[in-house]
Amino acid sequence: MWSTSALTIPPGGLVEVPLVVAEPSICQYVLASDTQIGFQLGLLTRPTEPAISEYVSDIQGCFEVPTAGVLQAALNNTASLVRTAKVACTVSLKPSAQLKRLEQHRQQVALQAAVHIAERELRDHSNKQAERLATEAALRAEEEALRERLEMATREVVRGERRAILLREEVTSLKAQALAARTRSSSDIADGDTSVQNGELSDELDADVEGTILNEEDDAAITRLCSLGFPPAAATEAYLSCRKDEHRAANFLIDRCSASG
Repeated sequence: MWSTSALTIPPGGLVEVPLVVAEPSICQYVLASDTQIGFQLGLLTRPTEPAISEYVSDIQGCFEVPTAGVLQAALNNTASLVRTAKVACTVSLKPSAQLKRLEQHRQQVALQAAVHIAERELRDHSNKQAERLATEAALRAEEEALRERLEMATREVVRGERRAILLREEVTSLKAQALAARTRSSSDIADGDTSVQNGELSDELDADVEGTILNEEDDAAITRLCSLGFPPAAATEAYLSCRKDEHRAANFLIDRCSASG
């Protein structure tokens, strides 16, 4: 490498600097002058074919020196007759093989960086995929739980409908039994009066029983009456007859049991 920071070239002067090139190289140059001067770079074996031949005050660049030899830098101030040129110039040579190795190293570093980036992106993708699979599994479990709850609710509705059918049948049976019992208790009334009374009793029972809807509290009350030792049919009849008053129904059953006993 040749470098100068304060070279003075008198008017009409010429400075030549030979540089030995040991192997094919890349030549880099930088020139700055306070006035325009002639600047040439070329192999001595090719004097008529300089790589650089410019008349400038400021220039920089590079070119390839394909073979070993002597590279000559020439700076001339022959165009000026009165003015001295002050020049700063640097010419450096870097072996092409070394530059190639450096370029290969840079490419390898860039490739490794690209590989690291790809691996990181792959890990991120794998993590996101795992999160997505976990979310899907949780949603499937929740869906299965909801399906089971729906099936349980459906079975409960079916049981409720069946229980309602049984209660309606039982109410119909109790209505018939109550009508028959009231008819027997009114057998001493005259035939015309008996027909009228039985019709009134039937209408009254229909209005009471058909307008009655048993719920869970009613079922519990009837169960408690049965726990006193009364049959379900009698307990239901008494409970409905007493307009769902559990205490009145219990007293009614006890009184009727005492009277019959």
